[in-house]
Amino acid sequence: MDAKKTILGTLAGTVVMFLAGWAIWGFALFNIQKNHTQEYEGLMPDMPNMLLMALSMVSAALLFTIIFDRWAGIKTFKTGAMAGAVIALLIGLNHDLMWLASANLIDGTVVLTNIVGNLVWGALAGGVIGWVLGKLSDA
Repeated sequence: MDAKKTILGTLAGTVVMFLAGWAIWGFALFNIQKNHTQEYEGLMPDMPNMLLMALSMVSAALLFTIIFDRWAGIKTFKTGAMAGAVIALLIGLNHDLMWLASANLIDGTVVLTNIVGNLVWGALAGGVIGWVLGKLSDA
């Protein structure tokens, strides 16, 4: 695995994941999900911890990059988008179903909207990561 490809794929993926996540969950799905999430005193901070949010995006982008480059040989936007959508969907579904089963926090509407959100988020990030890996392989 080439360190340059890993770093640049992860960096590009991090930026897309951060911006797409902000657009999807910070705007497009925000009110729907807020109306279907239990509110508890102190549950949500006034402002998210942006350092932890960034580290979360870095870890997800690195996961995609390693899978794409080391094991899957993904080098195009299209194949990256397809793989990214599947990975994000399955990880998100695992997370959401665990919360749905174990806490009185969200309902099925949140799970359904997160399916859509994760598909779009994963496809965009996976596509960009695949494209970057392909461009760096050609160089």
